[in-house]
Amino acid sequence: DEHRMREKELKDDKRSLKIELKELELAHEDFVRNLKESHDKQITHLRGEFEQNARELQLKYDKKMKGLRDELESRRKLEIHEVEERKNFHINELMKKHEKA
Repeated sequence: DEHRMREKELKDDKRSLKIELKELELAHEDFVRNLKESHDKQITHLRGEFEQNARELQLKYDKKMKGLRDELESRRKLEIHEVEERKNFHINELMKKHEKA
């Protein structure tokens, strides 16, 4: 009789340990799932920040590049104008010398 009671206690203990193990496994799965969700949210947030920074940098350097191109175009036009003025001055000088001769 005592042996049967001991066997019943051991079966009950085994059953309760299995239940406890199952609860721990479920809790662990929930923890891992929550951790993965949190990680995914962080990655999504960081990706968004990175993409925003990349767009801002692209706009900044596009604007800078346009400014440099505009400045170079202005310099080119100014140099062309100066060359044309020297050429016209030289032509006028040659015409004056030709009229004197």
